[in-house]
Amino acid sequence: MFRLAIFLLLFPVAALAGPIEPVPATVAVLYNSSIPESKQLAETYAEARSIPAANLVGLALSGNEEITREEYNKTLRTPLAAEFDNRKWWARSKNPEGNLAPTLMRVRIVACMRGVPSRISREADTPAPKEGAPPYSVANEASVDSELAFLALDGLPLNGPLNNPYYNKDEPFLKFATPILLVGRIDGPTFEVCKRMIKDAVET
Repeated sequence: MFRLAIFLLLFPVAALAGPIEPVPATVAVLYNSSIPESKQLAETYAEARSIPAANLVGLALSGNEEITREEYNKTLRTPLAAEFDNRKWWARSKNPEGNLAPTLMRVRIVACMRGVPSRISREADTPAPKEGAPPYSVANEASVDSELAFLALDGLPLNGPLNNPYYNKDEPFLKFATPILLVGRIDGPTFEVCKRMIKDAVET
């Protein structure tokens, strides 16, 4: 499975499994603190969905849709993992391979607001695929949301596809034991459109 496809496959499978209404306290709302409208959108979404204000996370991010892997790690992945640590949204310890992995997850959903970059570019020094191997076997470009799904796990390979452990499961995501996050996004052509999407969804 392509790295880009991991996040996209979560939603239809979850729907087939019989969704469970998430507890608002299990949802983190991520916004770009460098863009005031992104924070306003996060506050609008949290209020509409009764998500505690303490679950909002603002990070100073690039205003570009696409960022490098270095930018992703430095400005998004590492600071967000630190927020999970500091707010005790998870408990992690080293697994037999020596990498951090969660033993408990209190927040299972991350809602990214417009303003949070959506793509990670391919690294310039990406090796060529081996003879006969498909191009995606060395791919390291990805969607931000698919990478955040595996935020809790360290030591994952960078090049090549990652399997989605929730794919083809028939149990509700929030009861699924594997430590991955369900990542979604409120995005659209403008912030006003995004606000209307939130409002319309609640009214519906």
